Amino acid sequence: MIDLDILDEPLIADEALAGYKLLIQFEGDIYESETLEKILSWVRGGGVLLICGERPWQTVEQQHTWPAELFEPKDPLPEVSKAAVTRVGKGSIVGLNYSWDERPAMYQAIYAIAGRLGQYSDGQKDLFLADGEADDVWTTTFADRILLSNVSRGKRVSKVLRFNHPRMGKGTEIPVTLAPQEMKAVWIDGEPERIDIVCGRHRFSPSRSAAARDVRARTTWPLLRVGPGKSVRLAANVSEGATYAVHVRILSDPPGKRVELRLPKNEVITLATQPKDSYRIPKVGQLRLAKGRIEITIRNLNRASIHADRIVLTTDTELAGHRYAITRRADLLPFGLTE
Repeated sequence: MIDLDILDEPLIADEALAGYKLLIQFEGDIYESETLEKILSWVRGGGVLLICGERPWQTVEQQHTWPAELFEPKDPLPEVSKAAVTRVGKGSIVGLNYSWDERPAMYQAIYAIAGRLGQYSDGQKDLFLADGEADDVWTTTFADRILLSNVSRGKRVSKVLRFNHPRMGKGTEIPVTLAPQEMKAVWIDGEPERIDIVCGRHRFSPSRSAAARDVRARTTWPLLRVGPGKSVRLAANVSEGATYAVHVRILSDPPGKRVELRLPKNEVITLATQPKDSYRIPKVGQLRLAKGRIEITIRNLNRASIHADRIVLTTDTELAGHRYAITRRADLLPFGLTE
């Protein structure tokens, strides 16, 4: 529902709070004095502390040199039930009074407060929250996309994302459907350019073992066999000149075979093959491409065959190697093969 990291007392002592807007405390009531002083200093600078756990707080040293009354918010929040706030400097301390059995309501209260963060902190903007449902779909946001992951193992989830965004406008609604274990990106500022080269249409049959037969039954990737010492040249059209990340999936049994990838501008990358059941398309390099036709050569440096699966060139340089779906702008381009 909300992007988060977990901080402990040593991290807080090392000034880790400096990069965060909201700190949520779920449990515990005894802390080092230094930890409380760091938290209070962070709140005075504009942070928002949300207390869901036990109160009042105590120190290990049992020295109440910090203003303990600030950690007991008193002013009710009209927009959130069972919540109170105390303004401290530029920030606020918000207390929630839900029992552990009231967790669903408490989570919704946290979501509501995060979405109104600007009301509780001078200079802070409301957090951009794209989802607020407890439905096994985890959500994280980036500057140009919303990334969703259905973590359930057997449930298909269909939902509508409803949110306000400074560039997409108020009341934005985006329908999305995720299969079990599927990840999907919803683009905010337009989709990236992506060239997806499918290398062949052969099935991978690495051995006769029972485990290999099971893998082979589940493997539907189109694969191109590259013989020992052989090379394959792939050609495609680049529709937009830009910086592209290069992702390659080449398989062998056993893995770890050496492969040479020759890119435009005579750039050469040596990489290792992946296991036969790998699903990732790892990033192997990055280069600037001009609009027009390009050629990429795969050279097998081994005495045994390898199986080339897919090459992806994309301006999405951050996450394209992971297994998530994007809607493409007709980027499945023709390619030529020579061996």
